[in-house]
Amino acid sequence: MRLLTALPGSVLWLKQAGDKAKANLQQAARDAGVDERRLVFAKPAPLDVHLARHRLRTCSWTPRPMAPTPPPATRCLPACRC
Repeated sequence: MRLLTALPGSVLWLKQAGDKAKANLQQAARDAGVDERRLVFAKPAPLDVHLARHRLRTCSWTPRPMAPTPPPATRCLPACRC
């Protein structure tokens, strides 16, 4: 939620979650003063559709780097202290 608070107008795309997880995330957004509509739960899709979604993003973040480089959010948002 800190990213959404720090980046007004941004949305967070997440893998589709179960009902309980989705409800918990939406409640966490409300508790943080973030409009829960800024959480986008993406349904499973074929690889080509999934990759096409990537073209819609401005920035990506992953909780663990997949390569010996900083996570993408670190590269494209150096001023964000989230």
